[in-house]
Amino acid sequence: KMSTVRILVTLLAWIALSLAAPTFPGLECNFEEKCVWTWNSSDWVVTEHARLPPDYPGGPSTDADGNVLGHFLFLLLRSPGQKELYVTSPVYVSTGEFCKLELGVHMSNMSGGNFKVVIEPTNAANSSWLVAEKRGNDTKMWEKYSLSIGRIRQAFRFIIEVAPSGRYPSHLAIDNIKLVDCFKKDYLDQCSSSMFKCSDSSCIDLTSVCDMKDDCPDGGDEEQDCDKIPEGTRCNFENGMCGWINRAGNTINWDTHTGSTETASTGPSFDHTYMNLTGKYAYVDMSKAKYMGAHAILESPIFNPPPPVVSNSTSRLFHSCYITFYFHQYGPHSGSLALTLTELNSPSSTSPQDKEIWRSFGDQGDRWHHIVRILPYITQKYYLHFEGKRSFSVKGDVAID
Repeated sequence: KMSTVRILVTLLAWIALSLAAPTFPGLECNFEEKCVWTWNSSDWVVTEHARLPPDYPGGPSTDADGNVLGHFLFLLLRSPGQKELYVTSPVYVSTGEFCKLELGVHMSNMSGGNFKVVIEPTNAANSSWLVAEKRGNDTKMWEKYSLSIGRIRQAFRFIIEVAPSGRYPSHLAIDNIKLVDCFKKDYLDQCSSSMFKCSDSSCIDLTSVCDMKDDCPDGGDEEQDCDKIPEGTRCNFENGMCGWINRAGNTINWDTHTGSTETASTGPSFDHTYMNLTGKYAYVDMSKAKYMGAHAILESPIFNPPPPVVSNSTSRLFHSCYITFYFHQYGPHSGSLALTLTELNSPSSTSPQDKEIWRSFGDQGDRWHHIVRILPYITQKYYLHFEGKRSFSVKGDVAID
Protein backbone atom coordinates (compact mmCIF):
# COMPACT_ATOMS: atom_id res chain seq x y z
CA LYS A 1 0.00 0.00 0.00
CA MET A 2 1.35 3.38 -0.99
CA SER A 3 2.36 5.31 2.08
CA THR A 4 1.13 8.80 2.68
CA VAL A 5 3.55 11.44 3.88
CA ARG A 6 1.89 14.13 5.92
CA ILE A 7 3.12 17.56 6.68
CA LEU A 8 1.15 18.59 9.72
CA VAL A 9 1.04 22.35 10.03
CA THR A 10 -0.48 23.47 13.32
CA LEU A 11 -1.45 27.11 13.67
CA LEU A 12 -1.97 28.90 17.04
CA ALA A 13 -1.84 32.57 18.01
CA TRP A 14 -3.53 34.46 20.79
CA ILE A 15 -4.46 37.99 19.85
CA ALA A 16 -3.17 40.65 22.24
CA LEU A 17 -6.02 43.13 22.20
CA SER A 18 -3.92 45.84 23.80
CA LEU A 19 -1.59 46.00 20.81
CA ALA A 20 -2.50 48.43 18.06
CA ALA A 21 -0.63 46.45 15.41
CA PRO A 22 -0.07 42.88 16.66
CA THR A 23 2.21 40.39 14.99
CA PHE A 24 1.51 36.69 14.76
CA PRO A 25 4.11 33.90 14.77
CA GLY A 26 4.22 31.54 11.85
CA LEU A 27 2.67 33.81 9.24
CA GLU A 28 5.69 33.40 6.97
CA CYS A 29 8.45 30.86 6.64
CA ASN A 30 11.13 31.10 3.93
CA PHE A 31 13.64 28.89 5.78
CA GLU A 32 16.35 31.57 5.64
CA GLU A 33 16.03 32.36 9.34
CA LYS A 34 14.79 30.36 12.29
CA CYS A 35 11.24 29.29 11.52
CA VAL A 36 8.69 28.66 14.28
CA TRP A 37 7.47 25.62 12.36
CA THR A 38 9.15 22.41 13.46
CA TRP A 39 9.43 18.89 12.00
CA ASN A 40 9.78 15.58 13.81
CA SER A 41 11.94 13.62 11.39
CA SER A 42 15.33 13.89 9.76
CA ASP A 43 13.71 12.90 6.43
CA TRP A 44 12.70 16.54 6.10
CA VAL A 45 15.73 18.82 5.90
CA VAL A 46 16.25 22.54 5.46
CA THR A 47 18.91 22.78 2.81
CA GLU A 48 20.21 24.58 -0.28
CA HIS A 49 21.19 23.37 -3.74
CA ALA A 50 24.88 22.89 -2.93
CA ARG A 51 24.02 20.56 -0.04
CA LEU A 52 21.62 18.23 -1.85
CA PRO A 53 22.66 14.55 -2.01
CA PRO A 54 25.31 14.24 -4.78
CA ASP A 55 23.71 11.04 -6.07
CA TYR A 56 20.38 12.81 -6.68
CA PRO A 57 20.50 15.40 -9.50
CA GLY A 58 16.77 16.22 -9.61
CA GLY A 59 16.54 18.66 -6.71
CA PRO A 60 15.97 22.44 -6.91
CA SER A 61 18.87 24.50 -8.28
CA THR A 62 17.62 27.58 -6.37
CA ASP A 63 15.07 28.44 -3.73
CA ALA A 64 11.58 29.62 -4.74
CA ASP A 65 12.88 33.19 -5.15
CA GLY A 66 15.57 32.14 -7.63
CA ASN A 67 18.42 32.48 -5.14
CA VAL A 68 21.18 29.89 -5.67
CA LEU A 69 22.16 30.19 -2.01
CA GLY A 70 18.55 30.22 -0.78
CA HIS A 71 17.15 27.58 1.55
CA PHE A 72 14.03 25.41 1.33
CA LEU A 73 12.46 22.41 3.06
CA PHE A 74 13.32 19.22 1.15
CA LEU A 75 11.93 15.68 1.25
CA LEU A 76 13.68 12.94 -0.74
CA LEU A 77 11.66 9.76 -1.31
CA ARG A 78 13.96 6.84 -2.13
CA SER A 79 11.72 3.84 -1.41
CA PRO A 80 8.20 2.86 -0.27
CA GLY A 81 7.28 2.60 3.36
CA GLN A 82 8.40 5.92 4.77
CA LYS A 83 6.40 6.78 7.88
CA GLU A 84 4.19 9.80 8.28
CA LEU A 85 6.18 13.01 8.64
CA TYR A 86 5.03 16.24 10.24
CA VAL A 87 5.88 19.91 10.09
CA THR A 88 4.16 21.80 12.89
CA SER A 89 3.61 25.51 13.50
CA PRO A 90 1.78 27.53 16.20
CA VAL A 91 -2.06 27.26 16.35
CA TYR A 92 -4.43 30.04 15.23
CA VAL A 93 -7.92 30.23 16.63
CA SER A 94 -9.66 31.93 13.70
CA THR A 95 -9.13 33.48 10.28
CA GLY A 96 -10.71 36.26 8.27
CA GLU A 97 -12.95 36.01 5.25
CA PHE A 98 -10.22 36.49 2.63
CA CYS A 99 -7.58 34.27 4.24
CA LYS A 100 -5.25 32.47 1.82
CA LEU A 101 -2.41 30.00 2.22
CA GLU A 102 0.47 30.52 -0.20
CA LEU A 103 3.43 28.24 -0.72
CA GLY A 104 6.00 27.34 -3.35
CA VAL A 105 6.37 23.67 -4.29
CA HIS A 106 9.07 21.94 -6.36
CA MET A 107 8.63 18.34 -7.53
CA SER A 108 10.40 15.69 -9.58
CA ASN A 109 9.26 12.17 -10.52
CA MET A 110 5.97 12.84 -8.72
CA SER A 111 3.54 12.22 -11.61
CA GLY A 112 0.91 9.85 -10.29
CA GLY A 113 1.29 11.25 -6.79
CA ASN A 114 -0.26 14.35 -5.26
CA PHE A 115 -0.39 16.63 -2.28
CA LYS A 116 -3.51 17.70 -0.45
CA VAL A 117 -4.17 20.60 1.88
CA VAL A 118 -6.60 19.64 4.62
CA ILE A 119 -7.95 21.68 7.53
CA GLU A 120 -8.14 19.66 10.73
CA PRO A 121 -9.85 21.27 13.75
CA THR A 122 -7.99 20.79 17.01
CA ASN A 123 -11.28 19.62 18.52
CA ALA A 124 -11.34 15.95 17.53
CA ALA A 125 -15.15 15.96 17.57
CA ASN A 126 -15.19 18.18 14.48
CA SER A 127 -14.54 16.78 11.01
CA SER A 128 -11.63 17.75 8.81
CA TRP A 129 -12.20 19.13 5.33
CA LEU A 130 -10.26 19.31 2.10
CA VAL A 131 -9.05 22.69 0.87
CA ALA A 132 -7.24 21.57 -2.30
CA GLU A 133 -5.74 18.54 -3.99
CA LYS A 134 -2.89 19.14 -6.44
CA ARG A 135 -1.44 16.58 -8.82
CA GLY A 136 2.22 15.70 -8.63
CA ASN A 137 4.45 16.43 -11.62
CA ASP A 138 7.93 16.06 -13.08
CA THR A 139 8.49 19.70 -14.00
CA LYS A 140 11.48 20.30 -11.70
CA MET A 141 10.29 23.89 -11.38
CA TRP A 142 9.07 26.02 -8.49
CA GLU A 143 5.32 26.58 -8.70
CA LYS A 144 3.42 29.02 -6.50
CA TYR A 145 0.10 27.87 -5.07
CA SER A 146 -2.44 30.30 -3.62
CA LEU A 147 -5.21 28.45 -1.81
CA SER A 148 -8.38 30.14 -0.55
CA ILE A 149 -9.01 29.30 3.10
CA GLY A 150 -11.73 31.79 4.04
CA ARG A 151 -13.18 32.32 7.50
CA ILE A 152 -12.55 29.69 10.17
CA ARG A 153 -14.06 30.18 13.64
CA GLN A 154 -12.21 27.50 15.58
CA ALA A 155 -8.68 26.39 16.40
CA PHE A 156 -7.31 24.29 13.56
CA ARG A 157 -4.37 22.72 11.81
CA PHE A 158 -3.39 22.63 8.18
CA ILE A 159 -2.34 19.18 7.05
CA ILE A 160 -0.45 18.94 3.78
CA GLU A 161 -0.63 15.28 2.79
CA VAL A 162 1.94 14.11 0.26
CA ALA A 163 1.04 10.89 -1.54
CA PRO A 164 4.18 9.49 -3.27
CA SER A 165 3.98 8.60 -6.94
CA GLY A 166 5.42 5.11 -6.47
CA ARG A 167 8.39 6.10 -8.64
CA TYR A 168 11.73 6.38 -6.91
CA PRO A 169 13.76 8.36 -6.26
CA SER A 170 11.47 11.39 -6.20
CA HIS A 171 11.22 14.55 -4.17
CA LEU A 172 8.97 17.36 -2.98
CA ALA A 173 10.35 20.67 -1.70
CA ILE A 174 8.49 23.53 -0.02
CA ASP A 175 9.40 27.21 0.32
CA ASN A 176 7.84 30.60 1.11
CA ILE A 177 4.92 29.40 3.22
CA LYS A 178 2.74 32.40 3.90
CA LEU A 179 -0.67 33.19 5.38
CA VAL A 180 -2.20 36.20 3.61
CA ASP A 181 -5.08 38.44 4.77
CA CYS A 182 -5.93 36.01 7.55
CA PHE A 183 -5.92 38.28 10.60
CA LYS A 184 -7.07 41.75 11.51
CA LYS A 185 -4.36 44.37 11.32
CA ASP A 186 -5.60 46.49 14.19
CA TYR A 187 -7.22 45.75 17.52
CA LEU A 188 -8.25 48.77 19.59
CA ASP A 189 -9.21 49.13 23.23
CA GLN A 190 -11.55 51.99 22.44
CA CYS A 191 -13.92 52.09 19.48
CA SER A 192 -14.60 55.41 17.80
CA SER A 193 -18.14 56.66 17.21
CA SER A 194 -18.00 55.28 13.67
CA MET A 195 -17.16 51.78 14.89
CA PHE A 196 -18.97 48.85 16.48
CA LYS A 197 -17.37 47.04 19.41
CA CYS A 198 -17.44 43.24 19.27
CA SER A 199 -17.65 41.06 22.38
CA ASP A 200 -13.89 40.36 22.14
CA SER A 201 -13.24 44.16 22.27
CA SER A 202 -12.19 44.33 18.64
CA CYS A 203 -13.72 47.12 16.56
CA ILE A 204 -15.35 46.98 13.15
CA ASP A 205 -16.77 49.73 10.98
CA LEU A 206 -20.47 50.46 11.52
CA THR A 207 -21.08 49.71 7.85
CA SER A 208 -20.21 46.09 8.61
CA VAL A 209 -23.16 45.72 11.00
CA CYS A 210 -26.15 43.87 9.54
CA ASP A 211 -24.41 43.27 6.20
CA MET A 212 -25.20 39.51 6.32
CA LYS A 213 -21.56 38.65 6.99
CA ASP A 214 -20.14 37.82 10.42
CA ASP A 215 -17.32 40.28 11.10
CA CYS A 216 -17.19 39.79 14.87
CA PRO A 217 -15.83 36.39 15.97
CA ASP A 218 -19.17 35.49 17.59
CA GLY A 219 -21.32 37.01 14.83
CA GLY A 220 -22.65 39.67 17.20
CA ASP A 221 -22.68 42.29 14.45
CA GLU A 222 -25.47 40.33 12.74
CA GLU A 223 -27.64 40.12 15.87
CA GLN A 224 -28.46 43.83 16.24
CA ASP A 225 -32.18 43.66 15.33
CA CYS A 226 -31.03 43.26 11.74
CA ASP A 227 -34.37 41.83 10.62
CA LYS A 228 -36.39 44.79 11.91
CA ILE A 229 -36.19 46.69 8.64
CA PRO A 230 -38.57 47.11 5.68
CA GLU A 231 -39.08 44.25 3.25
CA GLY A 232 -36.59 44.27 0.40
CA THR A 233 -33.88 46.16 2.26
CA ARG A 234 -32.01 43.00 3.27
CA CYS A 235 -31.54 40.16 0.79
CA ASN A 236 -29.07 37.31 0.26
CA PHE A 237 -31.20 35.71 -2.51
CA GLU A 238 -31.47 32.39 -0.65
CA ASN A 239 -35.27 32.66 -0.74
CA GLY A 240 -35.79 34.45 -4.02
CA MET A 241 -35.50 38.11 -4.96
CA CYS A 242 -36.93 39.57 -1.70
CA GLY A 243 -39.40 41.77 -3.56
CA TRP A 244 -36.91 43.02 -6.15
CA ILE A 245 -38.22 42.56 -9.71
CA ASN A 246 -36.90 42.66 -13.26
CA ARG A 247 -37.93 45.74 -15.20
CA ALA A 248 -40.25 44.73 -18.02
CA GLY A 249 -39.28 45.22 -21.65
CA ASN A 250 -35.63 44.14 -21.49
CA THR A 251 -34.25 41.25 -23.54
CA ILE A 252 -32.32 39.77 -20.60
CA ASN A 253 -33.10 39.47 -16.89
CA TRP A 254 -31.56 39.01 -13.48
CA ASP A 255 -31.92 35.48 -12.07
CA THR A 256 -30.81 33.65 -8.95
CA HIS A 257 -28.14 30.98 -9.38
CA THR A 258 -25.87 28.60 -7.47
CA GLY A 259 -22.33 27.48 -8.29
CA SER A 260 -20.56 28.42 -11.50
CA THR A 261 -22.32 30.22 -14.33
CA GLU A 262 -22.89 28.45 -17.64
CA THR A 263 -20.27 30.35 -19.65
CA ALA A 264 -16.62 29.47 -19.02
CA SER A 265 -14.13 32.13 -17.86
CA THR A 266 -16.78 34.47 -16.49
CA GLY A 267 -19.11 34.82 -13.52
CA PRO A 268 -18.79 33.55 -9.93
CA SER A 269 -18.04 29.97 -8.91
CA PHE A 270 -19.86 30.36 -5.57
CA ASP A 271 -22.04 32.82 -3.69
CA HIS A 272 -20.75 35.36 -1.18
CA THR A 273 -23.07 34.70 1.78
CA TYR A 274 -21.97 31.12 2.36
CA MET A 275 -18.97 30.94 0.04
CA ASN A 276 -20.07 27.56 -1.30
CA LEU A 277 -21.66 25.86 -4.31
CA THR A 278 -25.18 25.76 -2.86
CA GLY A 279 -25.53 29.39 -1.77
CA LYS A 280 -27.48 31.67 -4.09
CA TYR A 281 -26.71 34.99 -5.72
CA ALA A 282 -28.38 37.16 -8.38
CA TYR A 283 -26.70 37.45 -11.78
CA VAL A 284 -27.13 38.38 -15.43
CA ASP A 285 -26.30 35.62 -17.91
CA MET A 286 -24.79 37.59 -20.79
CA SER A 287 -24.92 34.54 -23.07
CA LYS A 288 -28.64 35.34 -23.40
CA ALA A 289 -27.93 38.89 -24.56
CA LYS A 290 -28.15 39.14 -28.36
CA TYR A 291 -26.24 42.37 -28.90
CA MET A 292 -23.74 44.77 -27.34
CA GLY A 293 -25.48 47.19 -24.98
CA ALA A 294 -28.27 44.79 -24.04
CA HIS A 295 -29.07 45.30 -20.38
CA ALA A 296 -31.00 43.87 -17.46
CA ILE A 297 -32.43 46.03 -14.66
CA LEU A 298 -33.35 44.74 -11.21
CA GLU A 299 -35.62 47.12 -9.26
CA SER A 300 -36.19 47.28 -5.51
CA PRO A 301 -39.54 47.86 -3.81
CA ILE A 302 -40.43 51.50 -3.12
CA PHE A 303 -39.00 52.77 0.18
CA ASN A 304 -39.90 55.72 2.38
CA PRO A 305 -37.26 58.48 2.53
CA PRO A 306 -34.67 58.38 5.33
CA PRO A 307 -35.33 60.64 8.33
CA PRO A 308 -33.94 64.20 7.97
CA VAL A 309 -31.46 63.61 10.78
CA VAL A 310 -29.22 61.49 8.52
CA SER A 311 -28.56 64.62 6.43
CA ASN A 312 -27.82 66.84 9.44
CA SER A 313 -24.06 67.30 9.65
CA THR A 314 -24.27 68.08 13.38
CA SER A 315 -26.02 64.81 14.20
CA ARG A 316 -24.22 61.62 15.20
CA LEU A 317 -26.48 59.89 12.66
CA PHE A 318 -25.15 62.01 9.80
CA HIS A 319 -24.55 59.82 6.72
CA SER A 320 -25.78 56.74 8.57
CA CYS A 321 -28.15 55.67 5.78
CA TYR A 322 -26.25 53.63 3.23
CA ILE A 323 -26.45 50.58 0.98
CA THR A 324 -23.92 47.78 1.19
CA PHE A 325 -23.56 44.86 -1.21
CA TYR A 326 -21.06 42.54 -2.86
CA PHE A 327 -20.56 42.35 -6.60
CA HIS A 328 -18.74 40.00 -8.95
CA GLN A 329 -17.67 41.24 -12.39
CA TYR A 330 -15.34 38.81 -14.09
CA GLY A 331 -14.73 38.10 -17.78
CA PRO A 332 -12.51 39.36 -20.60
CA HIS A 333 -15.41 41.28 -22.17
CA SER A 334 -17.22 42.47 -19.08
CA GLY A 335 -19.43 45.50 -19.68
CA SER A 336 -20.80 47.62 -16.85
CA LEU A 337 -22.68 47.24 -13.60
CA ALA A 338 -24.40 50.26 -12.08
CA LEU A 339 -26.56 51.15 -9.07
CA THR A 340 -29.02 54.03 -9.40
CA LEU A 341 -31.49 55.63 -6.98
CA THR A 342 -34.75 56.97 -8.41
CA GLU A 343 -36.55 59.57 -6.29
CA LEU A 344 -40.26 59.81 -7.01
CA ASN A 345 -41.78 63.28 -7.47
CA SER A 346 -38.94 65.30 -5.99
CA PRO A 347 -39.69 68.94 -5.03
CA SER A 348 -37.73 70.23 -8.03
CA SER A 349 -39.46 68.05 -10.58
CA THR A 350 -42.79 66.36 -11.22
CA SER A 351 -41.07 63.38 -12.84
CA PRO A 352 -38.86 60.77 -11.16
CA GLN A 353 -35.22 61.78 -10.78
CA ASP A 354 -32.37 59.29 -11.27
CA LYS A 355 -29.23 59.64 -9.15
CA GLU A 356 -26.38 57.29 -10.00
CA ILE A 357 -24.79 55.99 -6.81
CA TRP A 358 -22.11 53.68 -8.16
CA ARG A 359 -20.81 52.20 -11.42
CA SER A 360 -18.14 49.67 -12.37
CA PHE A 361 -16.66 49.02 -15.83
CA GLY A 362 -14.78 46.02 -17.18
CA ASP A 363 -13.17 42.94 -15.70
CA GLN A 364 -12.70 43.26 -11.92
CA GLY A 365 -11.20 39.80 -11.38
CA ASP A 366 -12.61 36.49 -10.20
CA ARG A 367 -13.62 37.55 -6.69
CA TRP A 368 -16.42 39.22 -4.75
CA HIS A 369 -15.93 42.93 -4.02
CA HIS A 370 -17.53 44.83 -1.11
CA ILE A 371 -19.22 48.17 -1.80
CA VAL A 372 -20.67 50.67 0.70
CA ARG A 373 -22.38 53.82 -0.59
CA ILE A 374 -24.08 56.53 1.45
CA LEU A 375 -27.49 57.40 0.03
CA PRO A 376 -27.82 60.94 -1.33
CA TYR A 377 -30.06 63.55 0.24
CA ILE A 378 -33.66 62.66 -0.61
CA THR A 379 -37.03 63.74 0.77
CA GLN A 380 -39.44 61.63 -1.26
CA LYS A 381 -40.12 57.95 -1.68
CA TYR A 382 -37.54 56.17 -3.81
CA TYR A 383 -36.40 52.87 -5.24
CA LEU A 384 -33.02 51.45 -6.25
CA HIS A 385 -32.04 49.50 -9.33
CA PHE A 386 -29.03 47.52 -10.49
CA GLU A 387 -28.27 47.55 -14.20
CA GLY A 388 -25.99 44.97 -15.84
CA LYS A 389 -24.98 45.75 -19.43
CA ARG A 390 -23.33 43.52 -22.03
CA SER A 391 -20.09 44.48 -23.79
CA PHE A 392 -18.42 42.88 -26.85
CA SER A 393 -19.10 39.21 -26.10
CA VAL A 394 -20.93 36.85 -23.76
CA LYS A 395 -17.90 36.57 -21.43
CA GLY A 396 -19.09 39.29 -19.09
CA ASP A 397 -21.53 37.89 -16.49
CA VAL A 398 -22.20 40.19 -13.52
CA ALA A 399 -23.54 39.19 -10.11
CA ILE A 400 -24.58 40.70 -6.76
CA ASP A 401 -25.12 39.24 -3.30
